[in-house]
Amino acid sequence: MDKAVAATIASACRSKFPELLGAKSLTQLPPDASRKIDGRFGISNLGGSGNIYNGNEDWIVEEITILLADPIELKNKIGGKEMSQGNAAQRMERYKVTVTVQPLSSHDFFISVNWPASQKHEWLIVEAKGTRLP
Repeated sequence: MDKAVAATIASACRSKFPELLGAKSLTQLPPDASRKIDGRFGISNLGGSGNIYNGNEDWIVEEITILLADPIELKNKIGGKEMSQGNAAQRMERYKVTVTVQPLSSHDFFISVNWPASQKHEWLIVEAKGTRLP
């Protein structure tokens, strides 16, 4: 098995079954450190995949929370407007992703999403947790 495939499977399993790993206390990254996290994300018929870049020199990023939303709903949420009529649960979803992104490096990930590949979407990292290096 390819190392990248094995790492993707391991990351997906850690995301799905975190209780099996034991409770590890992670620290929410402060706003200045969170702003240094960037990446890309896309959806296919197989699920969601992306890459996260950690631009920090003193943080290991170990968990991110992604907000996946219809572009209009995301714009409304950021602008503080009311959500449009309809089933909001299908329009905006959060996903916790377990990753290990060392300082100044990137990490590929794959997650199972409940979002049709043909439906437009925007994504946003809304939270990041990790460990600060001494």
